[in-house]
Amino acid sequence: MATSYQHVVYFCEKEGKSYIAVDVLEANGRRYFSTHFELPSVGGEETGFEIMDRVADWLGHTLLIDIPEFRTHIGIEEGKG
Repeated sequence: MATSYQHVVYFCEKEGKSYIAVDVLEANGRRYFSTHFELPSVGGEETGFEIMDRVADWLGHTLLIDIPEFRTHIGIEEGKG
């Protein structure tokens, strides 16, 4: 069974704050907000890479846990994959 939606990941700014956001794009074209991660200020390249690691970890978990087939595959949800 294939998942009938996709994730759209993008950078955005709102009220002076920066975010990485995730929307869900359904097969019928409907798009809606799913979640976001507020990005902290960057103090230099080293801090930037540390933030990238944190965001990458959050993003990976966010995307994977939202896939029913993956949840079934790892044993946290039965019979939907």
